Amino acid sequence: MNVVLIAPSGGIAAPLERLGLLTRDDATVTAITWSPADVAEGVEVVALGRPVSAPARAVTRLLSTNAIGRNLLRLTPLDGGRRLARVALKDPRVQAAFRGADLIAVLERDGILTGWKGTRRWAPAQAPSVYGLAPAETLLKTLTAAA
Repeated sequence: MNVVLIAPSGGIAAPLERLGLLTRDDATVTAITWSPADVAEGVEVVALGRPVSAPARAVTRLLSTNAIGRNLLRLTPLDGGRRLARVALKDPRVQAAFRGADLIAVLERDGILTGWKGTRRWAPAQAPSVYGLAPAETLLKTLTAAA
C-alpha cells in the first residue's frame, strides 16, 4: 500500500500514528511538505523548501494581519496553496509518488490544490484522494479490508 500524505507544515507524526502506517510492513508513505517533517524514520519526505522573496514575505505579513487582508491574499499568487502546487507539481519525486499511490490524503488546507491537480494528472484511476485525517482513516480501513 502506497500512501501519499500532503502536509505543508511538516506535521505528520500524529497522523501517521493515528493511521497506523508506521507499524505496517506493507505500507510505503511519502510525505510532501514545505519543511522537514517531524518524523524521518519509515517515511520518504519530499521537502520542497519555501522559495519566497523578501518583498513577497513583506506583502504576505502585511495582508495576514486582518480578515480582509487574508481573504485578499488567497486571491493572489502569494497564496500558500498556490505556491505549494506551483513548486510540487514540477518535482519529479512528487509525480512519482502520485503515480504509485493507492491513497492520497491531504492533511492541511494549503495542500488541497496540490492534491487535486496531482490526482487528476498522475494518480491511478482507482486511487482515492481525500481531504482530512478522518476520511483518510476510513478509506485506509476499507482498502485494507478489501486487500
